[in-house]
Formats: sequence, structure tokens, C-alpha cells
Amino acid sequence: MTEKEIFERFHTIAVVGLSSSTWRPSFGVSRFMQNVGYRIIPVNPKETAVLGEKRSEEHTLNSSHITISYAV
Repeated sequence: MTEKEIFERFHTIAVVGLSSSTWRPSFGVSRFMQNVGYRIIPVNPKETAVLGEKRSEEHTLNSSHITISYAV
């Protein structure tokens, strides 16, 4: 499966380490992905919510709900 096919098929992305620091590249990329229709799930114990999405704990992530995981 190509990268293009992955992004066309899956629309939920868990971003491990995503913070509310707007200067971080992970924040900008996540905001862009959210703006074009992807659901972003922040996974960071230091945050309660990022980009309007409630934080998820790593141990509660279920692979049937998460389709792309990107560690920053």
C-alpha cells in the first residue's frame, strides 16, 4: 500500500507526544491534517486536549479505532 493509498483510506491519526505548543512542527502538521478532514487524537499525558480533541492514554488506544500512528 502506498502512502497515498494509506491517506485516502484511513482518516484517524494518533499523534504520540502532540502538545499544545503551537511552535512545534507536530502541532502545525496535525492542525493541517485536521483542517483537511482527518481526526487527530493527541496522546500526551501532559495535555488534557489539543486541537479540540481530548487526550487519549496510550494504554487505551485500540488498533481498531486508530489507523495511523505517528510518534513525534
